[in-house]
Amino acid sequence: MILNGNDIKKLIEEHKIVENYKDLHIGSASMDLSMSNKILRIKKTFKPIDLSDYSVSESMYEEIDISSSYYLKPKECIFIILNEK
Repeated sequence: MILNGNDIKKLIEEHKIVENYKDLHIGSASMDLSMSNKILRIKKTFKPIDLSDYSVSESMYEEIDISSSYYLKPKECIFIILNEK
């Protein structure tokens, strides 16, 4: 589904998508999102992970500040934290 800028604004006003946004980020058929200065990197582990155990899934990640820079290594997986919700 492709939404135009007016559709995006309408969905935001109806609280169906995105909170904490800026009008200037909405284009004619898109919305720009901004990333925070933190990422979550999956810790290297060689054991199976039981995702039904919430405490284990919480400890899978380490938070990294990327304010100055960050080099993504081959086969590394990260999650970007957005400023929008």
